[in-house]
Amino acid sequence: MRYQVWFISSALVSLLMGIGVGLSFMTPMGGNLVLLPTHVHFNLIGWATLALYGLIHQAFPEMRDSRLAPLQFWLAVAGGFLLPIGFALARDNPLHKLIVGLGAAGGATAAILFTVMFGMKVVLARRGTGPAP
Repeated sequence: MRYQVWFISSALVSLLMGIGVGLSFMTPMGGNLVLLPTHVHFNLIGWATLALYGLIHQAFPEMRDSRLAPLQFWLAVAGGFLLPIGFALARDNPLHKLIVGLGAAGGATAAILFTVMFGMKVVLARRGTGPAP
């Protein structure tokens, strides 16, 4: 699968969502900044992180060939969207806080998998000293 394309496509959707939320701040009264965490996380976790994952998967094809690539992709995308959506909905409601927690856990797990994949598939494999997951 072409994970680099899917990562960057997901990143662009997140960018547009972040811009949409950001535009809500542009009112004559200065906007309601309650959605600021949503805006920030769509842009940082969604746009920047997913785009970087895509670019790095493009630069290192052995990453996207890893057996861990599908899991890392789905966790990263789920985290990139659940976290900001959870922030948008979180109003002292345990269900909405659960969405934030699931998004954070998905994003963190994706980052750990990404680190493992890079270490084993790129660093150790290029040195010829490690297994390839």
